[in-house]
Amino acid sequence: MKKGKHPPLQLKITDLAFGARGIARQNEFVWFVHGAIPGQTVLAKPVRIKKAFGEAKVLAVIEKSPYEVPPPCPYFGICGGCKLQHLEYGMQIHFKTQQVKDALTRIGGLPSPEVKPCIPAKTIYGYRNKMEFTFSDQPWTLDAKEKKEPFAIGLHIPEHFDKIINIEKCLLQSDSANQVLKTLHALFRETGLPAYNIKSHKGIWRFLILRYGFRTNELLVHWIT
Repeated sequence: MKKGKHPPLQLKITDLAFGARGIARQNEFVWFVHGAIPGQTVLAKPVRIKKAFGEAKVLAVIEKSPYEVPPPCPYFGICGGCKLQHLEYGMQIHFKTQQVKDALTRIGGLPSPEVKPCIPAKTIYGYRNKMEFTFSDQPWTLDAKEKKEPFAIGLHIPEHFDKIINIEKCLLQSDSANQVLKTLHALFRETGLPAYNIKSHKGIWRFLILRYGFRTNELLVHWIT
């Protein structure tokens, strides 16, 4: 496919690549579509084109996947963390197993590798014992006109080191850690000291690390200035 600007494409997603990118094929050309899952038909915007493959981003879902589920996190799709909350967990396991088989065949040169099914997690949320958050004096929002205070503790949006979305609760960490995060939001804000600005290099608060011990029920709070 020729390089240059291309109009949005309608693509049928048939597989899932490493990195949680949906795969669509047009003849011999392969598209890796960020934000898409198998079974969907999407309208996608090309963002990068090579000789044999291209990358695209979902603009709209034309047809839902039978494996699609409502993502439980309100920040899904905006936060740069979880990428497959909208894909049924059983199918996540299926495609991860298939990715191992594909790697052994395509990269390892094994014609018919025997790969046992991926072992599912006992719990898919609340399992992380460590989370790192970033302070910002210019929190990012979808609506540029939305009134916002100059303070946030959150996570980066995808592919942007300088854009932080304020996170009130992360489903990956424990309820105890989320309660501490909520309390610290208020405490740091009440100090009146500014959050660090990554462009001007001014401000006090930079990073917050929460580490939770599931066996001891202890929680370590580490903030960096």
